Amino acid sequence: MSAPHDPQYPPYEPPPRTAPPPLAQQHPLRAPPPYPPPSYPPAYAPAPYPPPPYPPPYASAPYPPAPYATARPLRRGPFRNRRNGWIAVVIGVATLVAVLVIAGLIGGVSRAPARIVQLPDTVDNYQAMYTPQASTMTDRMRIAMSTTSGTHAFDEARVRVYQDGSTPTPALIVIAINANDNSSANNLLADGSPQQIADSALYGASPVSALQPSHYPPGPFGGVIACAPIELDTTAGTGCVWSDRASLGILIEITGAPSDQLAKTTLDLRTAAEH
Repeated sequence: MSAPHDPQYPPYEPPPRTAPPPLAQQHPLRAPPPYPPPSYPPAYAPAPYPPPPYPPPYASAPYPPAPYATARPLRRGPFRNRRNGWIAVVIGVATLVAVLVIAGLIGGVSRAPARIVQLPDTVDNYQAMYTPQASTMTDRMRIAMSTTSGTHAFDEARVRVYQDGSTPTPALIVIAINANDNSSANNLLADGSPQQIADSALYGASPVSALQPSHYPPGPFGGVIACAPIELDTTAGTGCVWSDRASLGILIEITGAPSDQLAKTTLDLRTAAEH
């Protein structure tokens, strides 16, 4: 049972019910704070590195020509005391000997006429050298001839180095054998054709394959004297060979003497050495 109504106080009326305002319009103490969107770090992407300071491609620079793109020029003249000069001569002597041995070892065994060869100390303007350099050259040539020939024909060869006048440098090399040295030398000289031996040796050492040796008067002993330009490694020279069935001589001149001049020296040396 309700209390009696007091006319001094009106009856209580509850306020009308309304929908609450949005959260964003509510009291700041009650409204949730506005959280910013999460700021996650971006995916890892390293900064691009600058290109390394490489030099420009080698092709852009002018390419140097090959050192032997063209034929090597031949040196003509004395090689002073340079070691590579006399090594070239040793190679040239070995080539001459190897070729003439192949040309000479053809035919049956016969007996060559007896004759003695002794090289003179002087011939024309050339004088024999007796220096350590000349001794070394002769020793190396003996080894080279023994190695390349494959025979004993040059085991007792006379080898001598000459200088031109008073210039103390090698200018002329002479190698000579005769049939009395040993059986190999006899077989080489007695069985081979003198012209074939001389021409083949010079032809094999010639810088021009089509060049034919020139022939000169051989003197009273007969046989053949042939001369031609030759190439000793990178050194140009002139070569002469005398050949018959009793003896053989090789002359190599490296100071620029022409074939005609060296042919005269060959004849003069042979006349003085052979008897």
